[in-house]
Amino acid sequence: PVYQWVLKGVKPTWQEVAIHGQRTKTLWAMFDKLKVENGVLVREWENDNGSKTIVQVLVPRSRQKEVLEKSHLCGHFGRRRTLSLIRSHYYWPGLQGDVKRHCMVCEVCGRRGKGNQRKKAPLQSYSVGVPFERLGIDVV
Repeated sequence: PVYQWVLKGVKPTWQEVAIHGQRTKTLWAMFDKLKVENGVLVREWENDNGSKTIVQVLVPRSRQKEVLEKSHLCGHFGRRRTLSLIRSHYYWPGLQGDVKRHCMVCEVCGRRGKGNQRKKAPLQSYSVGVPFERLGIDVV
């Protein structure tokens, strides 16, 4: 439905959008940045440092896996570089999470030891003088 809304140039009310899924709601929230160019739905997006505007093609669900796999297969660069490569041309709601999941299960990256594990700081011990001098609290 988003394509039709943008093509008509009329942003629907929240009541009209509320019945749709999360992806549609996400695109509705950025309606002002969407447009149709040559029959293709695109989004104008400022790059990470805000220095330039990039026109990204909104990839339909049926093609997202293909774009993700081809972009990652360009060199198994890991999550950040794969995300950056895709963002330079394409967008879809949930892109960042999809890239993260794809890189975590990539067999080639797993064999190379790339990107699957976050580096953690070494554990340190603390010296305390009396009981309850230092407390640790988990906030749930």
